[in-house]
Amino acid sequence: MAAVHVMQNDGTVGVDLADRMDVTLCRFSECPVQGTQRQGRSIVGHTNDRQFTSKLMSTATWRPRQWADVKGTVGADYVNNGNDASQARGDILPPGAQRPQDGAIPAVSGTLSTATKTLGMYVQGQLGMRDRLFLTAAVRSDQNSAFGSNFQQVYYPKFSMSYVVSDESFFPKLGWLNQLRLRGAYGQSGVQPGPTAALVTYNATNLNVGNPGTSSGTDTPGLRANDLGNADLKPETSAEFEGGFDARVLDNRINLELTYFRKQTKDALISQPIAPSAAPSNVTVLRNLGAIRNWGFEAALQTTLMKNPNFGWDATVSASHLSNKIITLGEDDAGLPNKTVGTGNNRDSVGTSVRGWHFRPYTFNDADGDGLLIPSEVQVSPTFQYYGYSQPRDILSIQSGFDLLQRRLRINAMFDYKGGYKLLNQTANIQCAQSNSCPGASKPDATLAEQAANIATRNSNPSTALGFLQDGSYWRFRELSGTWTLPRRLISAARAADASLTFAARNLALWTDYTGPDPEANYSQTDVQQTYSTSGQRTYFTLRVNLHY
Repeated sequence: MAAVHVMQNDGTVGVDLADRMDVTLCRFSECPVQGTQRQGRSIVGHTNDRQFTSKLMSTATWRPRQWADVKGTVGADYVNNGNDASQARGDILPPGAQRPQDGAIPAVSGTLSTATKTLGMYVQGQLGMRDRLFLTAAVRSDQNSAFGSNFQQVYYPKFSMSYVVSDESFFPKLGWLNQLRLRGAYGQSGVQPGPTAALVTYNATNLNVGNPGTSSGTDTPGLRANDLGNADLKPETSAEFEGGFDARVLDNRINLELTYFRKQTKDALISQPIAPSAAPSNVTVLRNLGAIRNWGFEAALQTTLMKNPNFGWDATVSASHLSNKIITLGEDDAGLPNKTVGTGNNRDSVGTSVRGWHFRPYTFNDADGDGLLIPSEVQVSPTFQYYGYSQPRDILSIQSGFDLLQRRLRINAMFDYKGGYKLLNQTANIQCAQSNSCPGASKPDATLAEQAANIATRNSNPSTALGFLQDGSYWRFRELSGTWTLPRRLISAARAADASLTFAARNLALWTDYTGPDPEANYSQTDVQQTYSTSGQRTYFTLRVNLHY
């Protein structure tokens, strides 16, 4: 058979622009606020967000043999993101005035104009053999304006394999196994630094320069260092291997997926503290310091337990387990290995998990045996120790569905589990540290452990909140829902092709040993939960009508 050649070329160029102007005007004596703002204010702000993108790609497909398919791709893409903003404000407006410059107290401000540019080029080859074995190899090169001036470009290779081994003649034929696919992949990717992280920046200021021969000085415009920058800054690079299999068994009624992964990150971007005496207003500098290893597995099971015209029952179980470890945090300015970066209870230390919990340990002893502890009977160590993961390591989801009434009624239930981590009960900790409204201080029958936790966080120097670090594991009845496909006679008036009614309830029950308001409570967007006086997940109900025309 003659070889088949096909080539396809694509090109895309576009610009997205968001030009926004915000105007706030509160005339003299009309502002619904107190204080000097009742005297009027005018604010005019401009923000521009621009994104220019271009992409070129050429793909050639070739079939040199009946059993072989070859595809090659070369391409390049360019992205240019820009942002700038400015604001003018005037406070204490005279009657009738409405411009910022009319205010008795004018002020202007603006953000540093930034532009992030990325040029990427790549080549990829794919080989398919007898619709069973599929191989892919690729490499990509990136140049980015956020890199330091001493670093130019980075390369990211990729390899993958997928093999339907059960279709081979040498594979044993098993009655219960319908298909077995083996797969593996290796690839590298990167995280770019911030747009201006590598640059040395300054703030404008006034300096008083002394006059020779006199005790007076003259105010002179000057510059003060803001960021030290880093000419050696480069992307944070991760290399990951994944291997696993997909299997379909028992007449395709059960699908099983299992994946093992191992990821090594090097040149991790970490803000390293510097001495305040270094002069810049920003007392950290972004550097490629760390190496982190992640490993674990993911599994998914989908099964049809029963299936007939009147009744159906299916279930899906998905689970994952993750471990990570900080391998190195680079070296300090003196060339010595960094053992720890950061302070506080969440920090990065060599040999521990990322953002792991660190506390001063304490001991207690009821020396007189009266059941009441006093500060002298609680000893807090001055050094910190590692106490575990601050993010869940184990995640499990169980979902089951039932089809009833000739499959016109569908009922779903879902349960979630998260575990393998610890959570700081900040609500109880702050109540103990700042008042006596905690069990260790106010409960007549408080245990020695509760009393010790209270004393360690409030009446010790140094203090520790270790007594309020708790297991954050939980089970939650996440959702129960029912969908009823309405009969034609009920929807004929709406002239719809079909219709359904869905009732759902979420967050119905919680099982946990955590004593705070809720193990999912969080008032911040950081990677470690902030739990002080934060409400938990609300239980709510929804009713929805779906009409299809």
